[in-house]
Amino acid sequence: MQKFILLILLTFMAFPFFAQEGKIETFKHSSETYPLMKKRTIYVYLPKAYFNAKNENKKFPVLYMFDGQNLWDKKSSAWGGWKVETAMEKLVKKRKMPPCIIVGLSCSVNRTKEYAGWCNELPPGEKITDPEEFKQYAKDHRLMIVEEIIPLIEKKYRAISDRSGRVIAGSSYGAFLAAHFAAEHPDIFCGAGLFSGGSTGFEQIIAEDGFNFNPENKVRFYIDCGTGDYLEKLLVVGSRKLKDYLITKGYKQAKSPRDSKADLFYQECEGEPHNEKAWSLRVPAFLEFMF
Repeated sequence: MQKFILLILLTFMAFPFFAQEGKIETFKHSSETYPLMKKRTIYVYLPKAYFNAKNENKKFPVLYMFDGQNLWDKKSSAWGGWKVETAMEKLVKKRKMPPCIIVGLSCSVNRTKEYAGWCNELPPGEKITDPEEFKQYAKDHRLMIVEEIIPLIEKKYRAISDRSGRVIAGSSYGAFLAAHFAAEHPDIFCGAGLFSGGSTGFEQIIAEDGFNFNPENKVRFYIDCGTGDYLEKLLVVGSRKLKDYLITKGYKQAKSPRDSKADLFYQECEGEPHNEKAWSLRVPAFLEFMF
């Protein structure tokens, strides 16, 4: 009888559908250095491959994404979420990308200050009562992530701990911020995903020649925008300008996400609006190109 039970267990273990699934872990982060920063939730998706016994010593690349509360494949996320973990696992299964850890950096009640406070000028409708405080929030937020959260992730998980294994991405103000991180820290990030950004944040970086990288720390870019609502039609103008600017800096535009020799992927998505559902449709192209 014992031999029979053992045989059944060994048979079950041989089938892949009994393998450990990927999972999301969460923890709270309170900054030790930057008191303006409020406590926030950090989401960490560990891919299926992370739990495979043969990978027990393997380190994984990490995708850091802003507005982390809306990234996942669940009904409680805005517009159904980005479904980024589901898209990643499907691409891994098709051998179109390696598995990666996904870190969702949730925003606080001071999202506008933290994400766009570094800009000299914000879109119409945004009011700044204290310009210096506004900039300080943005600076502290950036340094909290670079100096505290990234080292914490690399200490706690089997993450690649150099620029070759770090990508930053976001949408809307989060795209502003991902572009800003790339400009400020090309030594830390090898790639940046900018979903529906455009407008003043991109234009300021262009004016300041912010992506004047040297060959050793050139950042790979994914840029997109929709055209399906008023906001996207405004933002697509800035997205085009950033794409054209990068081409003048020597970037080669990809013809498809699988173009490994290119360092810029740009797409405009006709009729798509400014929301998570639309971004979820573009996530696979971003992941395939970036990883």
